[in-house]
Amino acid sequence: MVAGYSPLLPFYLSGVLALLTVTVLSFRLRHQPPYPVAATHATPPAVPNFRQTVGILRHDRRLIYFTIGSALGAVVFGQFTGYLSQYLITVSTAEFAYKVIGVVMIVNACIVIALQYLFSRGMRQDNMLRWLTLGTLFFVLGLIGFMLAGQSIWLWAAAMAVFTLGEIIVIPVEYLFIDFIAPAHLKGSYYGVQSLSNLGGAINPVMCGFLLSYAPPPVMFLVLIAAALFSLLFFFLGHRLAERQQPLSTLSSAE
Repeated sequence: MVAGYSPLLPFYLSGVLALLTVTVLSFRLRHQPPYPVAATHATPPAVPNFRQTVGILRHDRRLIYFTIGSALGAVVFGQFTGYLSQYLITVSTAEFAYKVIGVVMIVNACIVIALQYLFSRGMRQDNMLRWLTLGTLFFVLGLIGFMLAGQSIWLWAAAMAVFTLGEIIVIPVEYLFIDFIAPAHLKGSYYGVQSLSNLGGAINPVMCGFLLSYAPPPVMFLVLIAAALFSLLFFFLGHRLAERQQPLSTLSSAE
């Protein structure tokens, strides 16, 4: 709606909101008492140096599988407003694209706020693969809905509602997978490598723009569906490998 008045106005509003956020936080946190540091006498594990850490990360196939899976997932949900805008401008008008993006963003935000905590309560390491499968199914159904929505605002909203269910499932479950395999003293390094999955979100606009330029528009959604399914495949491979290695690490620690 704001972009309909002026294309630059959303950027000005975003800057003002960011400034208000940091101002409020700086004043509020300045008066918060510091948390007491708990005294501990346990000897922390030896932290490997940078070269050793890189060697550990490079040879952990579970982490490689999970990172590839996360990158493919980020292709699907990392920049969804970007590729939806590209698609809508290609198959319709800029005015209709404004309306659809405004509606789907509201639907996305409302569902995330209303259901994120409710869904995440049931996510555990023993059922995370089932949750990821369910989330991928929602992504696929949502993308099919986008492909068939046409000029119906209601169908776009319904498709986004289903797509968002996949988003609020897959994102926290991906972190559960990394937490499942990361040693306690290397969690930061494992999460750092997993953040390379953001490359998927960076690739998305270029890939979708290329597909929309040289292929029929629905092909873009078919490629995104394939990316979601391959993401699930890589997580399945990593999870199977992690389950095989888990009994071995438990046995070695017991000895």
